[in-house]
Amino acid sequence: MVRKIGIALSWLALVFYLIFALRDTRPFEFRTLIYPLAAFAALATYHLQARPPVIWAAFALNVLALGSGFMVVTDMLRFTVHDVDSLMSALIGVALFVLPGAFNVLNLVEVRQRNPVSSENGTSARKPSDKTAPASEPSTRYEKHMEAVRSFWERNHVEPAQRKTFILAELQTAIANGDNDRVYLLVDVALALNDDGRVDLMNEMLLIKGHRRHQEIVKEIQSLANASSVPYLRRAFEEHLDYMADYNGSGTGVVAKWFSHALFRIGTQEALQLLTAWSTHPDGEVRDEMLYRLSKLPA
Repeated sequence: MVRKIGIALSWLALVFYLIFALRDTRPFEFRTLIYPLAAFAALATYHLQARPPVIWAAFALNVLALGSGFMVVTDMLRFTVHDVDSLMSALIGVALFVLPGAFNVLNLVEVRQRNPVSSENGTSARKPSDKTAPASEPSTRYEKHMEAVRSFWERNHVEPAQRKTFILAELQTAIANGDNDRVYLLVDVALALNDDGRVDLMNEMLLIKGHRRHQEIVKEIQSLANASSVPYLRRAFEEHLDYMADYNGSGTGVVAKWFSHALFRIGTQEALQLLTAWSTHPDGEVRDEMLYRLSKLPA
């Protein structure tokens, strides 16, 4: 919700700023240049893969825009406090310049915490700001994490036939307890499994909403390319698209790319029918991604 409001207000601020510029009625002249710069920078973090330099630049510009907006409003009220027209101008200033800055700063804080880095084939680097992501931590912590993954079944004596049920139950418990380290460990243990139940485990884990590892799970489903995964891909996408897009911070089109790659790789009639169905999705980003993937089918 914060993301959508920020986008809407940013575009509104840009439109009105352009109107002010064309009518040569911009208040405080060069000071207000911060508003379009801040709005463009914030929109870049919504629609592009947000990397740290872009995030910090947008954050700084929106903080400046937020402060400048308050200064403009304060000046208007201080010097013409009894002027109704000026009071309305001050309120418009709040709506156009202060509020977009506030919402964009809030969103950028969340984006900075997630900071995913995706590539065209759907892979991702682990998030540096996620305290449970060992790849972004010092090597000693990473080594401890990997050792915990390798020794997991030595410490948990579970028969191979029961491991799927055990991981799913433990994952649900860890999510309910807010134990992110345990959640991350269990997902990596599941990804490291190499037995006949791996496909079913990935399918079931994809439907669990409380973790933030769907991209890696979809990538694994893509590599396994099992037809049984198609109904699970459908359900996860239709039920959790907004959730995945929100925590991923890169828009619904990026999430759609994960699923389109998996369905394309599976390649069954059911998978391609699902791609086709989503090519008319009401979300334009999703629709464009599915149409692009369908265009890669051989003639």
